[in-house]
Amino acid sequence: MLKNIKTNQPKETMKNMYQRNSNEAFENAKLKGLDKPNEVMYMYSLENFDYFKNINFRNYTRFPISIKSNEDIVSTYDDNYKFNQKD
Repeated sequence: MLKNIKTNQPKETMKNMYQRNSNEAFENAKLKGLDKPNEVMYMYSLENFDYFKNINFRNYTRFPISIKSNEDIVSTYDDNYKFNQKD
């Protein structure tokens, strides 16, 4: 577990992250629109989303885990963690 150097407390960003079976994460993402799975790697899951990192550009894309509708949210964010909704 990563800890804050000054306070020796767990980093808040790691609080609810978890790893799940990467094959299941990839299959789910493909169903939700991931069209180039060879260009991303599974990183972690958090709050009902699987997060993937582009191996070339380092941006992240997230796919919902259990939402099964046409209104699924797929979004990306840059290394500054600013979310940008895709249209």
